[in-house]
Amino acid sequence: MLGALRRAATSTSVALVIATAAALAVGGLLIVAVGVSPVSAYKTIWSGAAGSTDALAQTSLRIAPLLVMALGLIPALRANVFTIGSEGQFGIGALTAGLAAIAVAPHLPAWLAIVASAVAGVGGGVAWALVPALLRAFLGIDEILTTFAFNFIATFLLLWLLNGPARGKGSFLVQTSPMPTDTWLPTFGGSVANISLLILPVLVLAMLVFGKTPAGYRVRLFGARRSLGVAAGARAWRVELLTMLVAGGAAGLAGWIQVAGVDRAVFATVFRGYGYLALALVALGGARVLPTVVGAILFAALQNGSEAMQLGVGVSADFVFIMQGLVLFLMAFRLTRSRA
Repeated sequence: MLGALRRAATSTSVALVIATAAALAVGGLLIVAVGVSPVSAYKTIWSGAAGSTDALAQTSLRIAPLLVMALGLIPALRANVFTIGSEGQFGIGALTAGLAAIAVAPHLPAWLAIVASAVAGVGGGVAWALVPALLRAFLGIDEILTTFAFNFIATFLLLWLLNGPARGKGSFLVQTSPMPTDTWLPTFGGSVANISLLILPVLVLAMLVFGKTPAGYRVRLFGARRSLGVAAGARAWRVELLTMLVAGGAAGLAGWIQVAGVDRAVFATVFRGYGYLALALVALGGARVLPTVVGAILFAALQNGSEAMQLGVGVSADFVFIMQGLVLFLMAFRLTRSRA
């Protein structure tokens, strides 16, 4: 069985790479249509994503929050709990992490203030997932509807707070006060890459180990056929509640990584679509760890490289969203064919 799972994960990862190559081929035609050489454009994407140590460091800033959210969604999707609330949980986690850092920094050592900020981010994400999780676990209310609604609430709640009580004093932009420098994530040497990269292998390993535990087996069995999961000892309410809370906590952690490692204040533009992208990656990767990691790296590299392409050859950075959409479409087509 383990061999079959490894083969499936590997084939999905290979399919993801092939789908990305096919999307780039189609994208080349679009680039030609605007009068730019595809070779020049893609060289610029490569250079911006991985062409130097600085480019790799910049790409890592996108990989970390995206991959953390995606890994947190794996248990839920394995249990057939289709939560789409990571986007809102990400924003709320960023807000609670940022405000906590501002509040505790004057009173705690730097390392403890960073930990408190991280805990606040995770707590914010869990809290925002709690109501939809309870509604699904105990009342059977569709988590797709509730988590989607909570994304809207999070967006406008954040805007209201940043235009009101949470707005930084004297700030021209719609944002909180800047986080104290002691609460920023430490970086490696002189690069922008920060210690959030150390969290990623820990989470990947934890998810791989979880999949081999009795609890992980019951979650997978519960998602494949609810009655079999229950017969194996899974309690429906517990699986649904905990998997949604894990996803919320991971999204909140990703929000902390974003605000403490990149933005260093909470802006109204904190929502970046990472939550929806993470969900698509996990769903089309069959809720497997390896394809999720590969997909997060590829998509983060495309996003970072597209900005360099816009500066270098004048092709809009929005081009990356066409590429991502094509990749997801091709993966969805593959998944549909494999089930036929």
